[in-house]
Amino acid sequence: MSMMRVMMMQLRRGGVRSMGAWAALAAASCAASSGIAMAQGFPSRAITMAVGYPAGGPTDGVARMLANDVSERLGQNIVIENKGGAGGSLAAGALAKSRPDGYNLLFASAGTYSYFRTLYKSLSYDPVKDIAPVVMVGTIPDVLLVSPKLPVATLAELVAWAKANPGKLSVGDSGAGTIPHVVVAAFAQHAGIAVAHLHYRGAASSVTDLLGGHIEAAAGAYIPQYDSMKALAVSWKERMPQLPNVPTFRELGYDLTFGLSIGLAAPAGTPADVIAKINSAVNEFLKGPRGKEISGTLGLQIVGGSPADMRAFVENEAAQIEPVLKSAKISID
Repeated sequence: MSMMRVMMMQLRRGGVRSMGAWAALAAASCAASSGIAMAQGFPSRAITMAVGYPAGGPTDGVARMLANDVSERLGQNIVIENKGGAGGSLAAGALAKSRPDGYNLLFASAGTYSYFRTLYKSLSYDPVKDIAPVVMVGTIPDVLLVSPKLPVATLAELVAWAKANPGKLSVGDSGAGTIPHVVVAAFAQHAGIAVAHLHYRGAASSVTDLLGGHIEAAAGAYIPQYDSMKALAVSWKERMPQLPNVPTFRELGYDLTFGLSIGLAAPAGTPADVIAKINSAVNEFLKGPRGKEISGTLGLQIVGGSPADMRAFVENEAAQIEPVLKSAKISID
């Protein structure tokens, strides 16, 4: 029985004893109906979705396909704003300070919502208290690439080259503390090789330098352009259909199965019914033909589910990654 019905019954039984009782009843009535009104009227204008990485990378590609489909389902435009830097934490910090009305969203890696609390010595937001999960979209496996100029064809040969050329292996990634950085750091630690980590604002920039011969290797979430590049290993549980001839790190003796997990979030305090409406639209997208399209094109391992499922997902991922951060001594001031 609702609070409003209980109060009505009490007033009928005991009579109207005070204006305060009626005021309390009116407040309860407004509280009960405001959520319904909010959901029914949302969205009434364009929604802004920040992407925690620059344009041109895998996260940006998924975000734009998702925005196009979900905007049609919600009946309002979703405007993409690329806010790259610090692995998405800059965008998350801005989100935490934005108005919690459903018109401000963030599309970023799972680390932004969880293990960044361990990675960063000081963070401008609390990943749990300041961020409300909306839906976990999925995971894109990471790929280790090497320059066409580097005389290696396998991961074992890369390890041998690094040991024969100490201090010369530079590896680009999509930012300090991002999954590509974590994967390469863990691999280097297990292989016993020295790596110079070069942190870019996104995967696209590191690949550009790789192809230009400015760095020896790069790691990043899969994009179709990798099909024609020199790939040595994939950080996933099994081989990707898109790269059937590229072995997994696990096959080669390294238990690295992390990928770029990406999800949609809102500022804490966003009405639950508004979050539910966005969540429903995104899940419909993921289950539909366009969701299957990005799964086939970008290798996205679709997750979906409820906001609670997203919270459980990012916490589970954090439980796997935080020990790696500590053992590899990865931290950011």
